[in-house]
Amino acid sequence: SKKTKLKVYAEHVDSFSPGRNTGFILPEEVRANGAKGTFLNHSEHKIGFEVLKKTILRCKKTGLKVAVFAPDLKEAKKIEKLKPDFLIFEPPELVSGKISVSSAKPDLIKKISKEIKINFLVGAGIHKREDVEDAMKLGAMGVAVSSQITKAKNPEKELRKLLGK
Repeated sequence: SKKTKLKVYAEHVDSFSPGRNTGFILPEEVRANGAKGTFLNHSEHKIGFEVLKKTILRCKKTGLKVAVFAPDLKEAKKIEKLKPDFLIFEPPELVSGKISVSSAKPDLIKKISKEIKINFLVGAGIHKREDVEDAMKLGAMGVAVSSQITKAKNPEKELRKLLGK
């Protein structure tokens, strides 16, 4: 991540401090290797609320930005109290699917945009530029994408398509 101009985010970090913590991903090490932030609480790697709270605090102490996934409005409101830099609304049933969150849950995106006061993105099923545009029209500041890019034969080309370039 030190060799790119992109803002690299780690898929996860742990709440532990440096010391005897073999096998854990420390925020300090992620930051030292050039990452700008981390994602936490993805539906495929859920963590308990108290652990999430500790991890966010550890990340903030090390200067890592924190983007936390929430599957619904109830959890989003709870996570908002922890003051992450970003909240990502991503319904688990749509992850890696063919239907975008913008198409499947437009009313919920609108509701979140009115009730959540921190930066929020949406994720799940983002496949085309229109999905991005729709999400932003509904109130999201942007989108989080993964499988559409990582599974692509040409990830850069796919990303440029989503960006409209």
